Amino acid sequence: FAQPVEGARLSSVFGRRKHPVYGNVRMHTGVDFAAARGTSVRATAPGRISFIGWRGGYGRVVEIAHGADTLTRYAHLSAVPKGLAKGQRVMAGDMIGRVGATGTATGPNLHYEVRVDGRPTDPLSDERLAEAAERDAQDDAALVRLSGARSLLEEHLASDVASTTMEKL
Repeated sequence: FAQPVEGARLSSVFGRRKHPVYGNVRMHTGVDFAAARGTSVRATAPGRISFIGWRGGYGRVVEIAHGADTLTRYAHLSAVPKGLAKGQRVMAGDMIGRVGATGTATGPNLHYEVRVDGRPTDPLSDERLAEAAERDAQDDAALVRLSGARSLLEEHLASDVASTTMEKL
């Protein structure tokens, strides 16, 4: 799947760590990419926008559902594109926000999280996101084939109707 922030530095990995703001040891449920404020954030895989809004310490968030069991979360965003809406289909590489420092953040970064069956999963090692993306891509390919077949049928139907009309005249 695609990189969420082009040219960013991985600043924090998945797992237990000392929280940079609160100082206690707790689970870090994603990975952080340090980048300049305003840098484009892109969807890592195809899916549907399931949430846009604020989530406490995450700040401004966009969440994308990839099938029934996999979700990606993009947090601390400074902005979300106008027109991006819940339920909208996105493809890998589509711009879904801009790096920011909203919520509990020490500076501009993207907190990127993958949840499988509601549980945080290490985005750098889990293959199920790629599998979910592949299923969505196969669904998209099937829709393209179906649309092409429908267009062909409509053309043949229109041609048959025109021939029948001409014969009656």
